[in-house]
Amino acid sequence: MGSSFCHRSTSRLRASKTQFFEALFPVGAGSSRSTRVLLGAAASILVAGLGAGLVWWQTGDDRELAAQYRETLSVADGRYVVATGVRTATGATAGQVFAYAGHPSWAFMIINRAPSSGTFRVQLVTTHLRTIDAGNCDIVARQGIWGWRLHLPVDEIARIQLMHAGVPIMSAAFA
Repeated sequence: MGSSFCHRSTSRLRASKTQFFEALFPVGAGSSRSTRVLLGAAASILVAGLGAGLVWWQTGDDRELAAQYRETLSVADGRYVVATGVRTATGATAGQVFAYAGHPSWAFMIINRAPSSGTFRVQLVTTHLRTIDAGNCDIVARQGIWGWRLHLPVDEIARIQLMHAGVPIMSAAFA
């Protein structure tokens, strides 16, 4: 089966490729193989150009959103915003936290389904496992908000946790 099989397969591929181009661009008076090859290349370029144009048209909304995002970030010399869910110890969703990398950088948390009311101590836990006290979040009727100016890069925050009586009750993981 070795090389004779390979030779036969290669010959068939060459023959079918030639037949394909001859079907697309028949040999007629004044036509040559080079003309057919040029027409084939032109058709390929036309199809590729139409495909690229269609992709450009279909992604217009994404490009517009990206431009608005860049403009919004430039207002406060920002680089990016990240968001993640705040979860209870049982894994239930309790709210969301947003962290903005800019000048100044900040974090903002919205709690709308806390497991209990009260004053919670907020802590930032860094990727280097350092714990930073970041004030309190008062939760009334299962709802509360908290904000803090960050004095460390956003990408160094591993999680934000809400502590009650020294126990983490809710947390938001970034890393």
